[in-house]
Amino acid sequence: MHGRRRQRRHTPSPPPAAAQTAATGELDASFDAGGHKLHLRCQGKGSSGSPTVVYLHGLGGDGSDVESINTLLETADVPGPYLLIGFSFGGLLAIMYSATYPDQVMGMVSLEGSLPTDDEVDQLIPKDERDQVMAEQDRNQESVDFYRTVDEAKPLVAKVPDVPVTYMAARPVELPPNWPVKRMQALIRTKQVQFTKTVPNGRLVEVQSSHDVDLDKPELVLQEVQRILESA
Repeated sequence: MHGRRRQRRHTPSPPPAAAQTAATGELDASFDAGGHKLHLRCQGKGSSGSPTVVYLHGLGGDGSDVESINTLLETADVPGPYLLIGFSFGGLLAIMYSATYPDQVMGMVSLEGSLPTDDEVDQLIPKDERDQVMAEQDRNQESVDFYRTVDEAKPLVAKVPDVPVTYMAARPVELPPNWPVKRMQALIRTKQVQFTKTVPNGRLVEVQSSHDVDLDKPELVLQEVQRILESA
């Protein structure tokens, strides 16, 4: 599996004996999100009406879809508007959520986020490895059908609201040396540029980093988050 979507393990902390509400600024509990449980952890308390930063992780943690995310936030009484931060597969969910609930979103930061065009990039993987790589995408503990989600996201890009959207892209793109590296790197960048030009208020930020931009360059991520918050 190439570096842009490798899974990262998440070990959520167990919920405290008495989980508090999001209104107190501290929350660590599981909630029903339409027939299944999702875990939510909140920290910090903002002023009334101020944005809430929502981090959507990549594959490898406790899964969800867009409707489930909305149900979770409503059930936990976590108020909007939301600044979405989507890492890897979470970037795809951020696109889908913002397009589905545009009035709830005030901005988005995609950290090496999956894009609805990722299936086009994967077609450049050598044929003798492509099927295995694509199968690995769907072998995750969340049972997410990655390519079906990609297809569902395609028509939603045009519905992303006119809010600040930053795509933070790692450079150089990490790929196996036996793949057509230069060709794939060029196509990946083309699709990232295309995405940021398609959404109303897009911005591409290239970062010298591994796929884990938030771990490698947290100060740059925080800087971008602060920039969007200050624009509200």
